[in-house]
Amino acid sequence: VFFTGVVPRFVPAHDNTVDLLILGGVFNAIGIAWLVGYATLVARAKIALSQGKTRRMIERLSGIVLIGFAVDLALTPRG
Repeated sequence: VFFTGVVPRFVPAHDNTVDLLILGGVFNAIGIAWLVGYATLVARAKIALSQGKTRRMIERLSGIVLIGFAVDLALTPRG
Protein backbone atom coordinates (compact mmCIF):
# COMPACT_ATOMS: atom_id res chain seq x y z
CA VAL A 1 0.00 0.00 0.00
CA PHE A 2 2.85 2.38 0.83
CA PHE A 3 4.59 1.97 -2.50
CA THR A 4 1.43 2.29 -4.56
CA GLY A 5 0.06 5.25 -2.60
CA VAL A 6 3.01 7.39 -1.56
CA VAL A 7 6.17 6.53 -3.45
CA PRO A 8 4.89 7.36 -6.99
CA ARG A 9 4.52 10.98 -5.88
CA PHE A 10 8.29 11.18 -5.50
CA VAL A 11 9.01 9.76 -8.96
CA PRO A 12 8.59 12.22 -11.87
CA ALA A 13 5.83 11.38 -14.34
CA HIS A 14 8.24 10.79 -17.25
CA ASP A 15 10.20 8.10 -15.35
CA ASN A 16 9.47 4.49 -16.11
CA THR A 17 8.78 1.42 -14.01
CA VAL A 18 12.48 0.60 -13.71
CA ASP A 19 13.09 3.80 -11.74
CA LEU A 20 10.26 2.94 -9.38
CA LEU A 21 11.68 -0.56 -8.90
CA ILE A 22 15.12 0.90 -8.18
CA LEU A 23 13.56 3.20 -5.57
CA GLY A 24 11.82 0.20 -3.99
CA GLY A 25 15.08 -1.76 -4.03
CA VAL A 26 16.93 1.06 -2.29
CA PHE A 27 14.16 1.25 0.31
CA ASN A 28 14.42 -2.51 0.91
CA ALA A 29 18.22 -2.38 1.14
CA ILE A 30 18.04 0.36 3.75
CA GLY A 31 15.44 -1.63 5.68
CA ILE A 32 17.55 -4.80 5.59
CA ALA A 33 20.67 -2.90 6.70
CA TRP A 34 18.72 -1.38 9.60
CA LEU A 35 17.33 -4.75 10.71
CA VAL A 36 20.72 -6.48 10.48
CA GLY A 37 22.31 -3.70 12.53
CA TYR A 38 19.52 -3.86 15.09
CA ALA A 39 19.75 -7.65 15.37
CA THR A 40 23.53 -7.45 15.82
CA LEU A 41 23.16 -4.83 18.56
CA VAL A 42 20.54 -6.90 20.39
CA ALA A 43 22.67 -10.05 20.15
CA ARG A 44 25.65 -8.23 21.65
CA ALA A 45 23.45 -6.75 24.38
CA LYS A 46 22.19 -10.24 25.23
CA ILE A 47 25.74 -11.48 25.62
CA ALA A 48 26.69 -8.48 27.77
CA LEU A 49 23.60 -8.69 29.96
CA SER A 50 23.82 -12.43 30.51
CA GLN A 51 27.29 -12.30 32.05
CA GLY A 52 27.49 -13.17 35.75
CA LYS A 53 28.04 -9.81 37.45
CA THR A 54 25.63 -7.86 35.23
CA ARG A 55 22.96 -10.53 35.47
CA ARG A 56 23.14 -10.64 39.28
CA MET A 57 22.86 -6.85 39.43
CA ILE A 58 19.78 -6.88 37.17
CA GLU A 59 18.17 -9.67 39.22
CA ARG A 60 18.80 -7.80 42.48
CA LEU A 61 17.45 -4.54 41.09
CA SER A 62 14.30 -6.20 39.73
CA GLY A 63 13.84 -8.00 43.07
CA ILE A 64 14.05 -4.70 44.94
CA VAL A 65 11.50 -3.15 42.57
CA LEU A 66 9.10 -6.08 43.05
CA ILE A 67 9.45 -5.88 46.84
CA GLY A 68 8.77 -2.14 46.62
CA PHE A 69 5.60 -2.80 44.63
CA ALA A 70 4.50 -5.39 47.22
CA VAL A 71 5.09 -2.97 50.10
CA ASP A 72 3.19 -0.24 48.28
CA LEU A 73 0.30 -2.62 47.61
CA ALA A 74 0.25 -3.78 51.24
CA LEU A 75 0.20 -0.21 52.58
CA THR A 76 -2.41 1.14 50.17
CA PRO A 77 -5.71 1.66 51.96
CA ARG A 78 -8.63 -0.22 50.50
CA GLY A 79 -11.92 1.35 50.23
